[in-house]
Amino acid sequence: MKTSTTIFKIFRALFFLFILSLCFNCLEKAESTSNQTLKSTGGPLYQDLLIYRQRMEALNAGIYRYTSKDSMDILFEKTLEQLDENMDDRAFYRLIAKLNDHIHDAHTSIRPSKRIRGAAINTKKIFPFDIRYEDDHLLIEKNFSNDSSIIIGSEITSINGRNIKEINSVILLGHTTDGHIKSPKYHVMSDFFWLYYHELVDSLETFQITLKDKLSNKFREVSVDGISSKILLEDYQKNIKYREINLEVNTERSFAILTIPHFLDLGLIEKFRSVFAQLKFEKIKTLIIDIRDNPGGWDELNPELFKYLMKEEFKFYNHFTYIARNKEHLNHVTFDTLDFFSDKEQKAIGKDSLKELFSKRTLSESIEHYINTNPAQGIHKPYDKLVFEGDIYLLFNGGSISSGAEVPAFFKEHNLGILVGDEPNGAVEGVTAGIMGELVLPNSQIRVIVPLISYYSNVSPPKQKGRGAMPDYYIKQTLDDAKKGKDTALEFIFKHITDKTPK
Repeated sequence: MKTSTTIFKIFRALFFLFILSLCFNCLEKAESTSNQTLKSTGGPLYQDLLIYRQRMEALNAGIYRYTSKDSMDILFEKTLEQLDENMDDRAFYRLIAKLNDHIHDAHTSIRPSKRIRGAAINTKKIFPFDIRYEDDHLLIEKNFSNDSSIIIGSEITSINGRNIKEINSVILLGHTTDGHIKSPKYHVMSDFFWLYYHELVDSLETFQITLKDKLSNKFREVSVDGISSKILLEDYQKNIKYREINLEVNTERSFAILTIPHFLDLGLIEKFRSVFAQLKFEKIKTLIIDIRDNPGGWDELNPELFKYLMKEEFKFYNHFTYIARNKEHLNHVTFDTLDFFSDKEQKAIGKDSLKELFSKRTLSESIEHYINTNPAQGIHKPYDKLVFEGDIYLLFNGGSISSGAEVPAFFKEHNLGILVGDEPNGAVEGVTAGIMGELVLPNSQIRVIVPLISYYSNVSPPKQKGRGAMPDYYIKQTLDDAKKGKDTALEFIFKHITDKTPK
């Protein structure tokens, strides 16, 4: 979630926009096969599992947030019992991904080795459809295969002899979520099914598919060849409407749409001021804030946004906790030491001096410093003259993660308007994030993000722990609307505004 260098290098890469950089700027080198048996002596997989356990228990602030220590201990032991030193790297990745999923933390995300991911990106022919999940059903949204008879909207019920229920039980392990939140898993798979299928299910380049035909409603078998990932990546890129903050104003109907695709740029502080000054000048009565697919970013941008929405002083975060103590536990874990310092400190003190300062402190002292100097903590005063006075709609979805999920929770806590969309990937009570390092298991090269700080948002205790802020209106993009180029959720809001407007 939360710091400059790590955010751009790791966290942002783990969610939706990460795949673009993989495609165009930093393609991961693949070896000749992605299903090679891991070869070493002396139990390399056992060593990796042991290192994973040690680092999670010593560093990950959220390891027992939703699963008790006793339960995690049992899960570690069960995983050890299932371990087979002769299993191939994909099978071992599935094993670790299943264990990792039990932590129930969105930021403790997991990726396979660069070799496996590199094969999907660079060399392998991959699943040739863009799909959309509707409930548990896998529907074809775009057909890039060599079989033009396959109709958009047809349902895939099995792939290479595995039914979709079986595939789902494996593939959904590839995307981590907070607590008991499930919807974001399907949201991500709707964008990157082909990638997670290759990484977690199989690496075959021809696909035997059972279809339920959209028109005839009859089942049929088809065989299709895989395609280059470049085709799906370029199509995904074309569908990203905004990469930076954007304001659309309709003065005739007195509404505006503020799209915030991320909180990764501290330049948003000035941009927010410009936006809300314009809204005040234009006398806009209704504001739609769109944070769909927002992967989060800098802590201070959360309260900064609410300074234009709240009419009274407020506290965004209640408190923070951590368990990491010793730097010796950082072995196999990569951090940027600058991430332990604020942007203000980095600019005022200089990188070399900060790195020297980090070297003189214990790990717990560095984390304490990060928490105590976090500009998002404490009491925040609204910008009274620019606070928006009209009606507000907040639009979010399963791709709204970290800060993108904290905003809906705080918005709902203070009853600031109407929430529309789908459950975001971040628990109401808070997320585990802050300073985040990358654990690379030395033998399998599996990569796992390790967040050091648990955040506790200043909200009422939720009725159900481990769930995201629930929208007032659950609205998901439908396949039929997508085919017509319609935005299902925005269309709903426009109608809601119209129905409220006196005739």
